[in-house]
Amino acid sequence: MVDMVAEPVCFKFIINTKKNKTFQMEWYVYYHDSNTQKIIKWNVFNHGTFAEKVNKLLQENLSIDEFADGLKKYLMYYFWSKCEYEIILSPWTGQADDIKIDVYDQIMMNFDRFVDYVWQFTK
Repeated sequence: MVDMVAEPVCFKFIINTKKNKTFQMEWYVYYHDSNTQKIIKWNVFNHGTFAEKVNKLLQENLSIDEFADGLKKYLMYYFWSKCEYEIILSPWTGQADDIKIDVYDQIMMNFDRFVDYVWQFTK
């Protein structure tokens, strides 16, 4: 079950496991907040449906490799190449080209660590 707890700036998702222990999952990326017109640090688990899918995936009896494959599929479905989750990186100095990255790209840079982090909530 995923409960949403309102706080002044953002929502946090609390994951309740079968053992009635409560955990808060957080993994931050850069995100353009169109309401404030600012680049902010944003918790990917603020995406309600993504958090629910990850919670269901955690409840399944999977190996870590199967879990990683499922997690990658959900990341691709919800965050890959969607304009609302893309930002442009531009160098402060020099002549390098700007690059466009999305939430998926940011997580994939440390995907092994992301998998290990989320996997710890199965225990």
